[in-house]
Amino acid sequence: MQNLFFHHFTEKTTGTIYFGELNTKTIDDAITLHAIKDPPYMYRLHSHFMNKRIQDLQHEGVKLQRVLRTMDQFLQANDTRLSLQKKLSLQDRRDFHHQLAINNTETWDQFTSKALYSDVSLQPPARPATLTIELKNLMEKIKELINEERFRKIRSDSRPRINYGYSRVHPLYGVQHVMQITVDSKKKPAISEVVK
Repeated sequence: MQNLFFHHFTEKTTGTIYFGELNTKTIDDAITLHAIKDPPYMYRLHSHFMNKRIQDLQHEGVKLQRVLRTMDQFLQANDTRLSLQKKLSLQDRRDFHHQLAINNTETWDQFTSKALYSDVSLQPPARPATLTIELKNLMEKIKELINEERFRKIRSDSRPRINYGYSRVHPLYGVQHVMQITVDSKKKPAISEVVK
């Protein structure tokens, strides 16, 4: 119940419960959050959930644009009455993927747990905070998927860890990551159920 309604305030966490990381499973799974009376915390939580909503809507928009582009290709084979300029005017200005060259390739940047190696500069700078947050969210999703599958079969808890990876921003597919991860598993004891 405490996790569902997120009401587990203690003396240590009072006033700092929403000051830390907000991208946690506990906050995402909570039905309601404890009443917040401080405007900075209210603003921080509101912007966090609005950003998540914006990301979901942007993802839905990209999927709809892909569907429309596919349907346009199907219709183009049957109907050639519209000129190319009219078809391009139907597309969004941000949809510039048709202008890419066929042999266009994006460069990959290598990253480790601490540094980002780019082909632009030889000195590895520290990993950007945005990439760190994104990779942390990805690792949480990977952990949930692995644990859900493993828990059904062998009742083990896994903790994935990034060894190295590659990242790029592709104009058609967005941000892409290829990671080499190590998964540490810990076996849990079986739970015996007593039915009365």
